[in-house]
Amino acid sequence: MAANPQLEPSLTTNPNTLRMRLLEGITFHPMLIQLMFSLATIRLTHSFEIWGWLACMLLTFAFGTYLLVQKMSRTTHSHPLWLCIFWMMCIASLFAWIHHHSNLRIHKQLAQWHALHSKEHTQDTAQATWKPVVLRGFIEQTIRLRQRNSYDADEAQAWQSQTILRTESLQLSPSHWIPVQLNVHLVVDGHLIGFYPGDEIQLYGAWRRPLEPSNPGQFDVRNRYAELGLAAQVQVDSTSLIRKRKDGTAWRIDRWLARWTENSLHAMNHYVPLNQAPLTAALVLGQREQADWDLQVEMLATGTIHMMSISGMHIEMVAGALLLIGWLLHLPRGPVYLGTVCLCILYASLCGANPPVARATIMLTCGLLARYLGWAFSGLNILAFAALILLAQRTSIAFDVGSQLSFLTVAVLILTFPILRKNTVSIERLIESKYSTLERILRGTKEIVRESIRSSFWVCFLSAPLVWTSFHIISPIAILFNLVLWLPMLIALLAGLGLVLLFWIPPIAWFCGLLCGVSLAALELAVAIGYRIPYGHLWAAAPPTWWLIGFYTLALAIAISRGTRKIRARRELIWGLSTWFVFGGALVLSRNSPTLWQYWRGQGTLTVTFLDVGHGSCVLIKSPSGASWLYDAGRLGDPQRSHQAIAQALWQMGIHHLDGIILSHADSDHYNAMPGLIERFSISRFVTTQFTLDHHSETLQALLTSLRKQKIPIEIWDRSTSSAATTDCSWKTLFPTQPDKQIALISLPPKNGKQTKTRWNDNATSLCVAIEYAGRTILLPGDLEEPGTSQLLTFPSVDCDVLMAPHHGSLTTHQSELFRWAKPETVIISGSERSVTPEVLQTYAPDRQRVLHTARDHALQLTVDSNGNMSWFRWTNNRWQPIPIPNPTKNPIR
Repeated sequence: MAANPQLEPSLTTNPNTLRMRLLEGITFHPMLIQLMFSLATIRLTHSFEIWGWLACMLLTFAFGTYLLVQKMSRTTHSHPLWLCIFWMMCIASLFAWIHHHSNLRIHKQLAQWHALHSKEHTQDTAQATWKPVVLRGFIEQTIRLRQRNSYDADEAQAWQSQTILRTESLQLSPSHWIPVQLNVHLVVDGHLIGFYPGDEIQLYGAWRRPLEPSNPGQFDVRNRYAELGLAAQVQVDSTSLIRKRKDGTAWRIDRWLARWTENSLHAMNHYVPLNQAPLTAALVLGQREQADWDLQVEMLATGTIHMMSISGMHIEMVAGALLLIGWLLHLPRGPVYLGTVCLCILYASLCGANPPVARATIMLTCGLLARYLGWAFSGLNILAFAALILLAQRTSIAFDVGSQLSFLTVAVLILTFPILRKNTVSIERLIESKYSTLERILRGTKEIVRESIRSSFWVCFLSAPLVWTSFHIISPIAILFNLVLWLPMLIALLAGLGLVLLFWIPPIAWFCGLLCGVSLAALELAVAIGYRIPYGHLWAAAPPTWWLIGFYTLALAIAISRGTRKIRARRELIWGLSTWFVFGGALVLSRNSPTLWQYWRGQGTLTVTFLDVGHGSCVLIKSPSGASWLYDAGRLGDPQRSHQAIAQALWQMGIHHLDGIILSHADSDHYNAMPGLIERFSISRFVTTQFTLDHHSETLQALLTSLRKQKIPIEIWDRSTSSAATTDCSWKTLFPTQPDKQIALISLPPKNGKQTKTRWNDNATSLCVAIEYAGRTILLPGDLEEPGTSQLLTFPSVDCDVLMAPHHGSLTTHQSELFRWAKPETVIISGSERSVTPEVLQTYAPDRQRVLHTARDHALQLTVDSNGNMSWFRWTNNRWQPIPIPNPTKNPIR
């Protein structure tokens, strides 16, 4: 990390060092200072809205007035430096105004969506339910493909096609169309071929507004949609439900790029071996959605996820290869520079020109132009100039994690990598001339390797806090892995680019495809090995935001005050930031301290959270002493990603360890999230029934195998387990009884005169658990149904306060007897929006019970204090908000 050597003396020997550094920054890095001013005003405006922007304007006006008064008084001569700062403040205030104007539009859209959702909530309907629609409009974006991983996805619908649709009209009746001008996100089940930007289409599908977050830690897609000007989501179940009405104009550049992309994808599927075509599409064309989800997780854990999506590094690799070819062929410098810029701009357009790609393209253009004209230039200045251009286009990229990581990485590389910062002096060149060619090559290679390791360390170390707080992962293995994998990635990228350019020449396409496939297979194998290295990566809950801000503030303060060229200064930087990093870990580990303190004082609180997982179940129980348990964890849909919402919620609530996971029965929508959770959290025990352990399901047996590999103890609970109790609250197993396989068998009616058959009924053996604390009882029955329900009712009744409805609010099972036996005051339904109907809500409130539904009310949280007082909360507007409780019919403590 370089600074001017003349300004390196410490503050103890030169009191003006800090002032000199600031003056040097303004003199030699004006774009960097302008960027810092602009980011500060954008952050201020983002936090305080109109008042932040007014504060920026008033401060700029006051400073300008001061300079004007000084000039008019003629007592002193104003330094041009102060005038430069004034204009920088004016430009920064302009960026603040742009951000404020954008925020007004976003807030207006969000307020409209929130008002509509509040209206639907009062009408006992789920938020933004899918509604049938017939639309006409124009495709506005190249079709992107995404792998569709779910149990019901057949081979014909293994892919989903995604694009942006500009709607023109909506059909109200077969002959009645009304104009509707909206931009919507279109998702089609299947591979949509032959549709390009500008085509007019008619579709038959369903649409809804973007959903607000329903669980803690969930990404707010509404903000993203409002920022991009998208008003709704449109889902089409098959490509046969889309009809092209008219082709778009043939002169649209994006239309030609879309055709090129489609042909390139077809060539990749044809020429790239070893099943590496999806990864090639992600690496070369930026269609990251095509890559397998498990591979994406492995690359995230090993710190190599940037290789999968088009980033600035891809542009830099392509540019470096083109410049090297021009140098080897002794081509004129001007045409080589011009051709490199043109090809990189074309490649960036083909890949979508996201902010990191646009940043790299702008930097490349400016750098080559300066070299051609013979101008001296600063890498940091060019980086800041690229950032200002992108901010002028969309100020919200200042808060985009991908853009932040991209700019941070490049800034660290500019300051640390020798090729980008080191100028060899004459005496060094004279000494090197005495060495032989082989000695110079070996010495140069040794230095490059050493400096590359050092630069990789600084990049990973300085980006680790941002990655930790954004993705809840720390990847120390990334320091070495990025150095090991750059060569196969470079080969695959150049070969893939050659395939994209020359797919119409079969021999060359075959060679490029083979080279790309072999390189990516080696890369994928290396990533898989790195993913399994112990302690190569750690999943963890993240420290608060102020800790992240403090880390980079501390880094900037040390770098400015002490410099970074001297070894002593770098050691101070490492020790200071490492101490702050350890402090962040201590903050995470101590988040349960207030809970333990309250428990020791006899004021502990039981917290039960019903997460919204759609058609599935996941209940988090946090005992008064701070112990965390999960009752079920799964949902219908993509089994590879079912853990995401649950893991994000746990991390957001500061949970990094689970004292136990309870599986009620062997239905996948109750356990398919557990494999992902086992990888991301430490778990003390796994609890289930003997019926579940004996089940033949392959996915369940794979889960049990993972538990044994992780050495997680497996416990069996049944009614003979008199009381599975902790020291602070009681866990009672009400059902099932000792293994009696007869209750798990269902007789099927005979068909075509054949004998009656039987099948295994998982639901009838669900593990029913009652949690008791301070006189309150919460009953969790899984998916209990006949004949298990009848056996449960033979035992003494339980006067419970809260009952989670069995079977996700299904009307196919009759639970009236269970309701009379349990006598609940509140019923919780964990299900999808399809079960939010008046019929369901009435059925599950036979005696006017209060019914809460996760698809309508979002995640629900119940707290019970040491006096038995109950409080309900629902997750809305990204925070827990209280739900009024009706007058209780029971005493707080019975």
